[in-house]
Amino acid sequence: MGGVVEHGFELRLVRDHQLHSRLQQLRINRTDGGLWRPAASRDGDHLHCCSDTGLAPGTYQVGVWARSTGSPAAYDTFFIGTYQLAAAACMSAALSASPSSPQGAGTQVTLTATSAGCVSAQYEFWGRPPGGQWILLQVLGAAATYTWNTSGSPTGNYNFAVWATATGNDYDTYATSSFSIS
Repeated sequence: MGGVVEHGFELRLVRDHQLHSRLQQLRINRTDGGLWRPAASRDGDHLHCCSDTGLAPGTYQVGVWARSTGSPAAYDTFFIGTYQLAAAACMSAALSASPSSPQGAGTQVTLTATSAGCVSAQYEFWGRPPGGQWILLQVLGAAATYTWNTSGSPTGNYNFAVWATATGNDYDTYATSSFSIS
């Protein structure tokens, strides 16, 4: 065991019938000083482990302790593996405006970003006026809205983009939208 896994994983261990071992404990621990805690449910010969619900991205260990049938020991063998839980990347993004386009100059417009496939998404908003260059409107952060005061904005078609990420990359995905000032 080892490597990187994304949120939504499940570890499934299968008992080896030839060893006649019985899994006694399966626990999970965050390696930053967390405590070992039970992390398994039994389904016949299968042991399902390690739902990532409530776990923050980070380095974790999974420990398995096994005892042979009839052994008086608490356990006869054990294994501890380490893995890195990564944040799930945002799979898609959308950008909407309220009120909808077109509007006259002087209207306050709220751009709202949404994303799917990730938790705790962060967004960065960009805008481009008619005939202009892309400019950063709002730096990467947890805010999913940007408010645009169109007072003094010339008529024309404005383009907007939002970058969405949950992995700390520049962006996992993005969406674009246009808005007209009439």
